[in-house]
Amino acid sequence: MEVSEENIKEALRALFLYANLKAEPTGALALGAVFQNRESFAGKSICVVVSGGNVDPKKYASLIS
Repeated sequence: MEVSEENIKEALRALFLYANLKAEPTGALALGAVFQNRESFAGKSICVVVSGGNVDPKKYASLIS
């Protein structure tokens, strides 16, 4: 499943804002896939793996802004 860069950024923002988690973009990929395919996951219980926090602070700030 391909995930757009915008959905990955949305996942990064959501993880930061709602869970106080800092993840690398590829670490937020699974959540980005859920955001991109909301209708496929609607009404289902899901689990996503979030990993990595080794990201440049300036780059990270630009991704979540």
